[in-house]
Amino acid sequence: MNKAKYFITLSISILIGCNVTTNKTNIDNPLLGSWSYTYPKNGCIETYKFLPSGIRLSKSNLEKVKAKYSIQSISKDKNLYLLTDTVLEDNALQDCTGSTMDMTNDKVQLYLIIKENPQQFTFCTDISLKTCIGPFIKD
Repeated sequence: MNKAKYFITLSISILIGCNVTTNKTNIDNPLLGSWSYTYPKNGCIETYKFLPSGIRLSKSNLEKVKAKYSIQSISKDKNLYLLTDTVLEDNALQDCTGSTMDMTNDKVQLYLIIKENPQQFTFCTDISLKTCIGPFIKD
């Protein structure tokens, strides 16, 4: 009898845990897919690929990054989202800005403004939406 209760409790816990993870990355996630930004100063292209698994892959000049991300809606009527991103791997090669900084284990929160026609997003460093980069255009 105790084994049955343990199995049921464990099964429910696993299902609840899976549901929470799925909600953060799959449900209402407008970022899924590939996006590109071209730096106006040098023409360098930075690309982000957001996967349903909550993994982001990016390439910026020679730099390649793998990160874990989650996205939350802040205001659907304003298309404003909060992106939380933790870098898992960074090859520390030169990116489009010339930086060779290794960002492995860095965690950032960015505010995204997402537009639909054409599909694009801009990310900002704070809620004032004054320091931003973009637009990233959906490929």
